[in-house]
Amino acid sequence: MKKILVIAVMLATAAAMNVAVAQFSHESSKSSKSKKQEVIMEIQIQSIKFDADQKLIDFANKKLSKLEKFYDEAALMEVNLSLLNDPQNKNVKIRVIVPGAEDMVVERKSETFESAIVDCSKTLKDMLVQAKEKRFQ
Repeated sequence: MKKILVIAVMLATAAAMNVAVAQFSHESSKSSKSKKQEVIMEIQIQSIKFDADQKLIDFANKKLSKLEKFYDEAALMEVNLSLLNDPQNKNVKIRVIVPGAEDMVVERKSETFESAIVDCSKTLKDMLVQAKEKRFQ
């Protein structure tokens, strides 16, 4: 049983740039025969120099929350969405923080945020699977 809880949506405006922050908590209950184990992965989405609409935030949360099943111990995922000055001006940078392990960082540029998020998600999936296999060898 999975629940996605929206913890907070905060909008902040800095003097030099507009920054929008959305924070999600993804809870997953994993049942075993003897006891239930709660695993919480927090997803923080930050948009720099623009205000991300709710559809983009929901899309990112939906795609990235699926990554939890590849490495249960991922505690925090920081997502930075920003605009660049080149033709492929949408930039997505995702940092996954796993306690006791090295942080995983992926950055992609694309014409749309959605395609950059999908590319990052695929790369992170492979990285998480490799990290899990390496840890349990």
